[in-house]
Amino acid sequence: MKYFLRLSVYLISIVLLLTLNSTIFSAELKKVLILDFINVSKDPGFGYLEKSLTDAARKKLQKKFAYREMAPSEWAAVMKDNHIFREDIHTKSAALQLGLLSRQDVAISGGYTVASKNGKAAIQTTVNILDIAEKKVIASFSEDTAVDSNMFNAVDKIADRIAHEARRVLPNKEDWAGKSISEPLVILNNYTLGARVGGGFYKTGYGEQLTPDLPAFGILARANVPIAWKRLAIEVGGTLMTQQPTGNNAALEGLSVRTSNYLVSAAFALDFILTSSLGLHPKFGGGYGMQLTTVTGTRNENLQNGFPFAMAGLDLSYSLTRSISLVMGVASYYEKETDGSTFYNQLNLGLNYRL
Repeated sequence: MKYFLRLSVYLISIVLLLTLNSTIFSAELKKVLILDFINVSKDPGFGYLEKSLTDAARKKLQKKFAYREMAPSEWAAVMKDNHIFREDIHTKSAALQLGLLSRQDVAISGGYTVASKNGKAAIQTTVNILDIAEKKVIASFSEDTAVDSNMFNAVDKIADRIAHEARRVLPNKEDWAGKSISEPLVILNNYTLGARVGGGFYKTGYGEQLTPDLPAFGILARANVPIAWKRLAIEVGGTLMTQQPTGNNAALEGLSVRTSNYLVSAAFALDFILTSSLGLHPKFGGGYGMQLTTVTGTRNENLQNGFPFAMAGLDLSYSLTRSISLVMGVASYYEKETDGSTFYNQLNLGLNYRL
């Protein structure tokens, strides 16, 4: 078990180092969360302004500044997973919480109310620009707009005001154009840790001599490699399994024999997204196994040997939340021993947690 604990520490250390290195070499573009403007009054006659105000602000910011915007579908998933209601995202607290959960640098949110002013319909729009890391308000302002033929000019005016206030935290495109890079070079992303439990059987080789115990335990660390291909991932893992001799063996009479196998593997995997929740992940790789055998009874001794192996597998994942996935997998190991070869086939079930 101590070897398995050491392996766990090594795998976690690898993920942390890869995370650190990819951060060091990333560019300086800030990550910006542009949330939908909300019709706070829920007046159906002015629902169309949600899209008009959001689009106007986004286009104005894209024209003037250099930044990376989180896709609306991504922050909507974070919002759903953390039970943040869409009708609340115009508030500072909800926008800040969503920005922290989605690891953004800046959040821009807003909403509008419809009321009567001097006997005429008027719209008051409130906008908040937040520094997520510092947890502070960069700017907060309100604009009153009369409901008349100039209303869409007023929408453009609000977008101009947002751009004016955003200059405090976002670099303009002219300044950014002088830099050597304009987008971050992402080497690795989607860092994930996983745990597995399962069982299997031997075929050929030691298949008639040894029976694997249940269950087998596994851990893994993986990351995607978008610099090569967005579907490509690398995966390192470890498996602990024990086994016993099969049937009655006269040579082992009076002896108790238990063998522990520690398998360390590295593999390339491919991620195929079937639906918004389902994914298919074939993988191919290899590694090295250490076998420790303890003999007790009429004689006591400890034996040790090692063997290389190749492996192939297929995982089916189901996303429970944005970070947690249920995974069912099959894998086959081709173990090359000094006096032959053995296939070990395994079925496993577990969880993945995306950091």
